[in-house]
Amino acid sequence: MAHFVPLTGLPSASKLAQVFIQEIFRLNGLPEEIISDRGVQFIAKFWRSLCLALQVKLKHGEAFTKEERPSETEEERPNETQEERPSETEEERPNEIEERKVWWDRRRKAGDGSPSMMHIFTWIALFCGRELSTQETHGTGKLFIPVRRKNAVFRTDGRGSEDQVTSVGKTFVTAFLQNQDVKEMPQREIVVTGTSPNTTVTFTIMNSNFSKVLKIGKHESVTIPITSIDELKGTALSPHAVQITADADVIVMSRNYRNNIGDMTLIYPVHQLGFEYFIITPQKGPENQYKEFLLVSYEKPTTVDIYLKGTINYRTNSLKGDKMTLNLEPFNIIQIQSKNDLSGTKVVSQHPVAVITGHTCAENKIGCNHVYEQLRPAESWGSSFFIPNLSFQTNHDNVLVMASQHTSIQYQSCEKKVSKNVEAGEMVQINVCSSSPLTIDSNSGVQVLLYSTSRTSNNKPIGSCLTIIQANESFGIIYNLIGQNTFDSNLAVFTIKTSSVPGVTFDGKSPTDIEWKNVPGSEYSYAEYDYGSGFSFHTIQHPTTPFGLLSIGYSKNMTYGFVAPCIKENIDDLVHSNDELVACKFACRAKV
Repeated sequence: MAHFVPLTGLPSASKLAQVFIQEIFRLNGLPEEIISDRGVQFIAKFWRSLCLALQVKLKHGEAFTKEERPSETEEERPNETQEERPSETEEERPNEIEERKVWWDRRRKAGDGSPSMMHIFTWIALFCGRELSTQETHGTGKLFIPVRRKNAVFRTDGRGSEDQVTSVGKTFVTAFLQNQDVKEMPQREIVVTGTSPNTTVTFTIMNSNFSKVLKIGKHESVTIPITSIDELKGTALSPHAVQITADADVIVMSRNYRNNIGDMTLIYPVHQLGFEYFIITPQKGPENQYKEFLLVSYEKPTTVDIYLKGTINYRTNSLKGDKMTLNLEPFNIIQIQSKNDLSGTKVVSQHPVAVITGHTCAENKIGCNHVYEQLRPAESWGSSFFIPNLSFQTNHDNVLVMASQHTSIQYQSCEKKVSKNVEAGEMVQINVCSSSPLTIDSNSGVQVLLYSTSRTSNNKPIGSCLTIIQANESFGIIYNLIGQNTFDSNLAVFTIKTSSVPGVTFDGKSPTDIEWKNVPGSEYSYAEYDYGSGFSFHTIQHPTTPFGLLSIGYSKNMTYGFVAPCIKENIDDLVHSNDELVACKFACRAKV
């Protein structure tokens, strides 16, 4: 049996989950396997979306300790025989939790794809308190799964303990990269904005005497200068990570300026951290400046493998293209610097880490300035992107695209269409024309950063910044937007389906004086909205349609850019009673 579902375009992972429930699940139940050409990152997002839609709460368990891990090395894994590797179709009983944990861990570390549908839903049934019979797992009986059940938890080997839905959170860890010359202290700040009244926020520089507790209100921001620890210099370790905790959800950003030149980034909560990253660094800078990135460990000691691109000097060793293994204690920082390009460096950690990349002073059209951005783990990457040309962009900007596996990408730049095959760890640089947006599509997940080169606006020099670009699959429906108090212009940059433009609201009202432009060859439009200078707090939403939103600002010699904090992703809540069960005949295998 086959089901063909007409769609208006290539669906996001969350949209596919909704279509799956409406068109497949209700008729045939759960398939034994899923077949997709969209890549493992897309499949992972599909699983998450499906679980959320079924009201199964995702709780990510601890990563496995070193003793729990299989003893084989990365080099030995490719020599495993098919018989030695756990089968995706073999029957697994719900009481075999430890065996499934080892199976999942080996799958994740080997990078060979996602588990089968029956693996996932055997786990769901187990943690929802329902054991599947042998007859049910082989597709000949009825399968009953609670659509909504209090405290139902589906655990996977992973990170944190909170739902991976938004950019807000209660716990954050971060650090600051070296900013240009180290002869004087830069202006380093943590900016926290409350989303609830009377929120208690604690700022701690770990392994030091610095700790500060503040109360902030709803939509109120507070800035904490980081002055009590020295700036990191060169490739070095530090025990002084910055931790921010709160008793209600908050939004956290960091700023790093020297002589009014610098950048800022959105800091992601700890439940958004991951195990595998690929580094992207801007290419050019003065001879005495460095490409750089840093890692921040969280609350557990962790082993980190860094597969270097470029040469670094660490302690007494010169490492070039080597595997560098580090044992980090909780809340440690390791900063890596090189005059070589570090793009393509792979980071694999035992426990979740935060990764921030940048350049001490990246070259731009008016000189150079410090840029940095917190990266997302490879599993959260997407496959479809729109990169708008900005109104103050007088020359082309640069987009940096990174693949984690062999990938085919297609992009349209300056009305020219290009197809290109890239390998794992290979970076592609693409120009964004000043006259038209850039579109990128790939057959597996990629990471995309915009390096906005400097320019002059109204006879004022504007600095450069490094900005992660939101994948179309990651669009949300509600965002918060925070205007920065040291910038002349704060911009909201929208991307949304053209038919849904009238539904966008800015603080509950339709924004005026916006010029919407079509993204060529697509059903999407994009626009900029200048909401003024100085600090401000806004809520931007659409009732039904997910959209992308970048937060960008500029002033003399300064620019910032990052994805606006997302408050809600595109998962429609299913309304059922707590005791309602869904019965479905599992008589055939559905393939998506």
